[in-house]
Amino acid sequence: MLGTCTSRRGAALAFVALSLALGTTGCQDMHAFVTGDQFFKAPKDAPRVEIELVVEVDDAFYAAFEDAGEAEDLNGVIADRVLSLADVGMRFFPILSDTYESRDARPQRVMHVRIVKLLVNTAHERVEEEGEDPRYESSITSLDATATASVEKRRKGAPSLVVGSGEGRGHVRARSSDESTAAHPAYVVKRESDEHGELRVTQANVIDAVDKAVIDALREIVEPIDRDLAVTGESADEK
Repeated sequence: MLGTCTSRRGAALAFVALSLALGTTGCQDMHAFVTGDQFFKAPKDAPRVEIELVVEVDDAFYAAFEDAGEAEDLNGVIADRVLSLADVGMRFFPILSDTYESRDARPQRVMHVRIVKLLVNTAHERVEEEGEDPRYESSITSLDATATASVEKRRKGAPSLVVGSGEGRGHVRARSSDESTAAHPAYVVKRESDEHGELRVTQANVIDAVDKAVIDALREIVEPIDRDLAVTGESADEK
């Protein structure tokens, strides 16, 4: 734990220690560590504009589960989580695409977030005991999610312009769902072998991995978003 700094020199040393502790995670990660925010806030005089948000989850994402249909309730949870991140540090007013009525005017910009893949990393230890058949003790060790994000700018009578696009990855340590987590939603993981025991991964762990992947992807396009908004100089009231 960092101690309280009582001098400028102490404050400087504490900042250096914090920087070293964060290693090569980058400025955005340092900002999140210090402030709790996921993105640098937009400049105070920058416009905040409406953006249509399209969230898609690829079939490959559900390939990690034994029963993809059982895990489809993740769609709504993922959409809500992405919506909470899509303001990108108060730059946008995001609105999910399927909430627009056919008669509603669509905003100039649209954000596409695609949840591409989920990898459930497991460990299997073969156990042999005298007088018993060999068995495997299986466990979940971590999750890796992949996501992409892009912002497009619609133009009347012309193709849309791609403001920016990025790809992100989210890695979280995880463990198998057991009696202590049975009250929370969990999904059966597809087995690598019939010899391996059944494993269940919690919804919370899955969403945590997706969160990190989406944040990572959106961070890649913060700079082009700011450049686009600075050039246009729009206000939030403009259609």
